[in-house]
Amino acid sequence: MAKIRSLGNKECKQVLSLLERFSGDEFSYPVLERYQTLYMPFHFISQFLPLRLKFLPSIYVATAEGKVLGLIWLSRDGHRQDRWKIEQVIIDPDYYSAYDVGKQLIYYVINKFGAMGVETFLAYADPHYTEGLALLKECGFRHCTKMHTYQLERPNNNTPEKGRFIQGIREAKSSDARELQELHSETLLPELRVSLRRSPEDFVPGFAERLKRNLQGEFSKRWVVSQGSHDYLYGSVSISTWDYKHYDLSLLISPAWEDGTEDLVLFGIEQIYKSCQHAKITVQAYDFQKQKLEILEQQGFQKTATTEILVKDYWIPLKDKPLHSRNPVLLFAKGGKTSPA
Repeated sequence: MAKIRSLGNKECKQVLSLLERFSGDEFSYPVLERYQTLYMPFHFISQFLPLRLKFLPSIYVATAEGKVLGLIWLSRDGHRQDRWKIEQVIIDPDYYSAYDVGKQLIYYVINKFGAMGVETFLAYADPHYTEGLALLKECGFRHCTKMHTYQLERPNNNTPEKGRFIQGIREAKSSDARELQELHSETLLPELRVSLRRSPEDFVPGFAERLKRNLQGEFSKRWVVSQGSHDYLYGSVSISTWDYKHYDLSLLISPAWEDGTEDLVLFGIEQIYKSCQHAKITVQAYDFQKQKLEILEQQGFQKTATTEILVKDYWIPLKDKPLHSRNPVLLFAKGGKTSPA
């Protein structure tokens, strides 16, 4: 049986080799690759911190006789400390019992982080990767939904269509954080709201998070749609970029305002083209958001990827309260005196 432990200096070279051979193009690990000498001490410290203080992804390896047989990489999904995402599970295919090693790694992190307070584990997998899906499902993960990724690249001779004026649209404020969280919950199916919930900080980051993103070179901006002075938000659109060439467009639209979906999409595209005339725009949408998917295709977006989202809930059973700790029942006799019992 393989031994599982947190990534150390001795295993770093073998882990980088596995990541280079088997990780997809969309998974980035340049910090570990370029700055491993500085990264490893911080990774060692981070593993002993409580969930709310962990500042790096957690990497665990399965080893036998000094050889790394596999690794699992997980990180917090957004700002919620009770929800973590498994980013990668990579097993050396040359090992004769690779499937069992994968199960060991997944069970290890689920039990370890579940005991620390993580309630929801998410995993994103290629729906065509049947072996990976089978492994996750055998470890207790269930299908949640699918995420579709669309891209739009404006041809040189194409003039983008302009949307109609959207009444009540304005730039988002810090005070909108709670309403944006509620709006996000509205856009989800009721049975998915626990698994895919977000925190207010995911929509309106605090000062420290904004400073960090600015230092990393990220530009982002968000608008919201509200009616008059009411706090209720009907929609939201945000744009973000790291290089001012590739932009992410994010949309939140209340089911009560689905008629405004097209205008909000066109508004976001128009704002991006003001910064870069030939930007490549990426949008993601869940499988159940049919109208949003149709409008993206109508506007020329092309589907580039589909990802299956799986979820596993970790519940700690409540122990029965001991009988001796329960408050006694007081019986009162006539005249207001307490009985000897």
